[in-house]
Amino acid sequence: MSTLWVFGDSFSHIHNNNIDRRYKSYREFRKGILPKTWSELLTSKLNIRLRNCANSGSSNYDIFQWFCNYCQIIQPNDIVIIGWSFKERFRLINQYTGQFETIRPNSIQITETKEFLKNISLSTIDEILTNRMESEWKTEIYSWETLINLLSTKIGFNIIYWTFDDTLHKKDYVGGDTNSLMETLLKNGANTIKMETNGVVNDIHFGELGHIIQSNYFYEFLLKNKIISNE
Repeated sequence: MSTLWVFGDSFSHIHNNNIDRRYKSYREFRKGILPKTWSELLTSKLNIRLRNCANSGSSNYDIFQWFCNYCQIIQPNDIVIIGWSFKERFRLINQYTGQFETIRPNSIQITETKEFLKNISLSTIDEILTNRMESEWKTEIYSWETLINLLSTKIGFNIIYWTFDDTLHKKDYVGGDTNSLMETLLKNGANTIKMETNGVVNDIHFGELGHIIQSNYFYEFLLKNKIISNE
């Protein structure tokens, strides 16, 4: 049986694996039952195994490293879906734990961030984040894809890319014939957690209907590109 491999950030992460406080509120709103996410729904449609290696808050460096960690056990005819995160994100070493920590534009003022970067000022981090808004940073991601695509050819697995970062989005990605995959999915009927909960949980990640729409959209992409057949 083939396997669906998923790499990405919180937009690919399985709800029940997410310990973020917002998902606690979402779980409470839904009376303890979180909906299946797009990768779980897609796996059911394809009737194959799922290996979801996505992690909330990941940078593209984290995502690429997770792929590298598992690439040796990906098999011929497996399907690999990589959902790139926002290119501004990067990572630094936590000087207390010696482990990587992801730096995100909306989290640099968090106390924990100040504590583990004892020798790096927040102004330095802010300058790096500003620099990473430059368009040229996307070429770094595309160069990684060259290696991944070569490995895909050598091993014989199928590779699909997508992103909600409109500055990275390109024509061979899922939804590549649109300017924004997220906007396209929303226009197709997807909802966010904020929309689903009528603002009770302020979260832009997809809610139940959003994941259903995304799963169907990805399924149609696989059909259109002859990665699967409906026979």
